[in-house]
Amino acid sequence: MMNIKNESYKVVLLFNANNIYDRQILKGIGDFLKLNNIHWNIYISETLRYDKKASFHLDCDGIIANFDDPDIEDLLTKVDIPIIGVGSSYHDDFSYPKVPYVAADNYAIIESAFNHLCDKGIHQFAFYSIPPTRYCRWAGVREKIFEKILTQKGYQGVIYQGMITSLDNWQESLDKLSKWLLSLPVNTGIIAVNDARAHHILQACDIVG
Repeated sequence: MMNIKNESYKVVLLFNANNIYDRQILKGIGDFLKLNNIHWNIYISETLRYDKKASFHLDCDGIIANFDDPDIEDLLTKVDIPIIGVGSSYHDDFSYPKVPYVAADNYAIIESAFNHLCDKGIHQFAFYSIPPTRYCRWAGVREKIFEKILTQKGYQGVIYQGMITSLDNWQESLDKLSKWLLSLPVNTGIIAVNDARAHHILQACDIVG
C-alpha cells in the first residue's frame, strides 16, 4: 500500500498573509504537516500575498485558499483541481462556495465578545465595523449577528462603519472615530469587527485620553 504521508504532492496556498487571520491559517497548515510528518511540495507567493495582476498557472495537485478574498474565489471558479476553501460563515447556504469549506463561526466570535462585555457589567453596546465591499463580506455578517444578539437579549446598540482607511485618509478616519467614541455614553462596550479595527479604537482612545 502506498504511504500517503511520503507522497510529494504539489499544493498551492492562496492567502494574503498580511492579514492576521491568513497567517494563523498558514501556521495551522504548517503545524499539521509537521505533526503528521507529511511532506508536501508547498507553493506560496514570496510576498505571502496573492496578486491578481500576476500571471498564475495552477499546475498542482491541490489548492487551499481563502475564499473571503473574492479575487481568489473568482480565480478558482472553473478550476478542475481539488480545492479546500477557508473563510467566513454565512447566514444562507447559497452564500458558501461549491467546494469543501472550513468556516470561521462568526456567531460564536461575536457572541463570545458580547458575553465578555456582559461579564464586565456592561449594558450599553456599540460595534465598530467596515463599510461594505465585496472584499469584506464577513463584516456585514458580523454586523447582523451583533444586532440579532442584542435584540434577543433586549438591548439596543449602535453601529459605526467608519472609513476604509488608507495612508491618505488615515488622520481624517482617526479624527472621525475619536468623535464617535466621545459621543458614546460612558461605560459603553465596543465590539470591533476584526483585530485591525480594534487597534484603531485603541489609538483613538489614546488620542482623546
